[in-house]
Amino acid sequence: MRIAINARFALQRQIAWLLVFSFCSLAFIGWLIHSNKKNVENTTFWINHTYSVITQIDKIKVRISDWDRVTGESPKPAFFTSLRRDIASLREMTTDNPDQHALAVSLSGALDSLRPATDGSTRNSLKNTLRAMMANEKDLLSQRQLVTRTADKKSTLLLISGSLLAFLLIFIILLRLNRDIVLRKEAEQKLRENQSWLQAILDNTTSLIYIKDPQGRYIMVNRRFQEVIGIKDEDVVGKTDEAISTPEAADHYRTLDEYVVLSGKSLEKEEVVPSKGTDVHLLSLKFPLLDSTGRTIGIGGVATDITERVLQEQQLIAARDEAQTARGMQELFLANMSHEIRTPMNGIQGMTDLLLETPLTSQQREFAGVIKRSVNNLLVIVNDVLDFSKIKAGKLAIEKIEFRLKDVLDNIYAMFEHRMKQHGLVWQVDMDPAIPEVLRGDPYRLNQVLINLVGNALKFTETGRIRVDVRLREHATDLAAGAGPRDGVCLVNLAFSVTDTGIGIPESSLPNIFDHFSQAGLDISRRYGGTGLGLAICQQLLQLQGGDIGVTSEEGKGATFAFHLPYEYEEFHQAAAPVPTVLADYSQCLAGKRFLVAEDNEVNQQLVDHVLKRGGGEVQLTSDGEEALEQLRQGKHFDLIIMDLQMPVMDGYAATRAIRSDLGLDTPIIAMTATALVGEQLRCFEVGMNDYMTKPFEFAELYKRISNLLITFSSSRSTSP
Repeated sequence: MRIAINARFALQRQIAWLLVFSFCSLAFIGWLIHSNKKNVENTTFWINHTYSVITQIDKIKVRISDWDRVTGESPKPAFFTSLRRDIASLREMTTDNPDQHALAVSLSGALDSLRPATDGSTRNSLKNTLRAMMANEKDLLSQRQLVTRTADKKSTLLLISGSLLAFLLIFIILLRLNRDIVLRKEAEQKLRENQSWLQAILDNTTSLIYIKDPQGRYIMVNRRFQEVIGIKDEDVVGKTDEAISTPEAADHYRTLDEYVVLSGKSLEKEEVVPSKGTDVHLLSLKFPLLDSTGRTIGIGGVATDITERVLQEQQLIAARDEAQTARGMQELFLANMSHEIRTPMNGIQGMTDLLLETPLTSQQREFAGVIKRSVNNLLVIVNDVLDFSKIKAGKLAIEKIEFRLKDVLDNIYAMFEHRMKQHGLVWQVDMDPAIPEVLRGDPYRLNQVLINLVGNALKFTETGRIRVDVRLREHATDLAAGAGPRDGVCLVNLAFSVTDTGIGIPESSLPNIFDHFSQAGLDISRRYGGTGLGLAICQQLLQLQGGDIGVTSEEGKGATFAFHLPYEYEEFHQAAAPVPTVLADYSQCLAGKRFLVAEDNEVNQQLVDHVLKRGGGEVQLTSDGEEALEQLRQGKHFDLIIMDLQMPVMDGYAATRAIRSDLGLDTPIIAMTATALVGEQLRCFEVGMNDYMTKPFEFAELYKRISNLLITFSSSRSTSP
């Protein structure tokens, strides 16, 4: 456009110069013609005048000649009168020439002084004067003819020169004009080519492209626009949206156009337009078209067909919803499975433990031990499946509480002491004395990892030893996340290793030992049992806490599993750190305490009742949450409440909310459930419960939880105002 504008401007300037030079040339030539005409007329006049004078002289000479032929006779008076009249006329004709005029005057004087005696001399004098005048006039005629010829030559030469100069100037202007015309044609040809290319691009693009004027009339639409809208080019160009859309859509488009024109900003918006019986989703971009001065001269629009993307998004959303539904159903299934398995397992394990504490024959004790081990193996499988589900769903919570590493190691020994003695294995623990006594982290997940590793070592080791080493790998001050120099928070990285002298792991199985459902050999599952999830869960638990695990092994000589974990600790508060209560004898740890138990399963009621009474406590059993609330409404005092979560009439969540909100009681509540649903522990704490245990449970663990909770509750009451 710029080229065209410049070319047009240059063309107009050349034409103006051409017109100016043409006008000047024509004016100059006209002036030459006019001047030459005037000169010719003037010269012709004087030549004619000279011819008239010569004619008049010839006429007078003829009369005098006639006078000579009548010698001896006196001419008539009329002759003299005519002669005088001719001489007078000659005198008037020569007034412009003083010399000729003087001669004419002398002719008149000679004629007036004519006498008979002098008649002959007078005629001779008249003839001589006339000859002199004739000679003068002929000379004058020659001069005037020469001047005329010279003037004609000059005029002709000047006219030719002026014409040539004008022609030359016009020729130069025409050359420049021709060059500009050629350039303009080339520019127009290039512009047509560019327009053709642009039109080809516009017609073959998958986007809808259009241009409107500021009043909303369509100036240009591409082929895709016509195809989607279902309208021809001649039916839309020059029309507004009112002519091709519904009134509601036209009002909507007009509002968007006005915004673009008034604000001078582009606008992006998703639109849905009907096309051939279906809806087409478009991502529309409207933008102002500006001239060189910044004035809005139109509205441009580019709309991309995103129907396929929208459909894919809808399919993804539907697939996500289906996956979430399936995941929820999976979690619900696992929770129900856990509940249905753990509930009888709790009774089996608890009653077996109680049975083992009674006088038994050696064979009865052996049978009871088999039952105990079978329940523990089944419990490990259930826990692995649930933990695997939680990790996969990303809902496994990592605690950060203070604990003693020595207590965790003692708990591991207590769990496996009996089995190791049965196998005749040596238990060795070596803990670096530089490790802080109280750490901050998740002791439950550490306990879970160690139980899995030590349990595997015990499973695959028939003779020899099992050794646990804990070393201080790194020690840094003020490096804990969010800690400042004045917080006194430090970071330690501990290296753990569990070494056994068992069957070892084949070298070919080492790269995949931490994969899901992977075991060292095909016969391992048949000979030793298990799901192949334990090590995979350990690795994921450690990685969630910022650690990792590895293994070294030689087949037939044993294996060493080594992992590391970071923990925090407070350097200046080690002595004041809270210490969980550890009791060696739980026979009277609950003496004088009253307990309210809400449990719907009769076997579990008997089990919990016996365990609590065995510790010296008094127990009130209820079958659901409503019965438990009724006991509390009667004003009965209880030191602690054990609340099952899934019960008829009123579940444990509703009962706990009523205890905290309606009754306003702060009695400690321990949730006890066989569900182990993802996020269930957090939900228990949110409704007001103080601790959380899953079934089946170990008697010692229950006594420890109760004792610690009662001590903490008693301390908080004594310090409150």
